[in-house]
Amino acid sequence: MVDGFARVADRQSFQKLVDKVFVDDITWGKIVTLICVVGKSIAKILADLVSGVVSWTLDYFRDNLLNWICNRGGWINSISSLAHYSFERDFGSSSSLISLSSGVLFISGVLLGGLIVWRLNRCA
Repeated sequence: MVDGFARVADRQSFQKLVDKVFVDDITWGKIVTLICVVGKSIAKILADLVSGVVSWTLDYFRDNLLNWICNRGGWINSISSLAHYSFERDFGSSSSLISLSSGVLFISGVLLGGLIVWRLNRCA
């Protein structure tokens, strides 16, 4: 049921899923079953989507950015450049909300970069 629903994930397939779960009557067990199936379906849909985006990103890095990064000494040399980066200069404000969102974006980028490096090293 999870794979079938996750593949299509439209209202009509959801209705078919609900009809299968509640074919005879409504019980607490069937309600829990529906919640679990929907949760697993969402997890599968997100995993497939994230896997695709990571794959596209890896392909882009490999095809377009890897030589540029290597020619500048690799990721390790980016640390000093990033340490000098000023959020206030680029965003024109010292607002704590902007600094917080910039920090979250920066950390997300670092984590994504780490994942990409890790995957590129595994592929090479």
